[in-house]
Amino acid sequence: MINQSTLPLAGAAFVIIFKYWKQHYNTMVQKQIAFEKTKRQQEALTLSDISPKWAKRLEERRQLPVPLSITWLRWWFEIIYPPKCVVGEAHGFTRSYTYNCRECGNIGDKFSLYFTLHLLSKLEENKQRFVDHWNKEHT
Repeated sequence: MINQSTLPLAGAAFVIIFKYWKQHYNTMVQKQIAFEKTKRQQEALTLSDISPKWAKRLEERRQLPVPLSITWLRWWFEIIYPPKCVVGEAHGFTRSYTYNCRECGNIGDKFSLYFTLHLLSKLEENKQRFVDHWNKEHT
């Protein structure tokens, strides 16, 4: 049988244990979040990780196909079509990014523009902008 006089002591002990556990748990959660953030920063994804098909096209060749060639036209039709472009590939070959992430939409538009105008240096800048954005917002 429980002694009525010990109930307040048991309740107080429970409160103390609960407060300690809550504080300890919050500290552990904060440490875990900090660890994951640091890990993410150390393991930044590359374009090859994010959009492997387009990374291979844009990085291996180090030059764009001749404008209006068969290869250029094939790539151009893909890069202007949101699900098939660089950003669309990263989003699982969907156009959902055009509605869900304004920055991804802007980056995708610039890929189309720079490819169409044959601006390799601008494509390189946009690739880096996309990789930085992806690592910051989508990982």
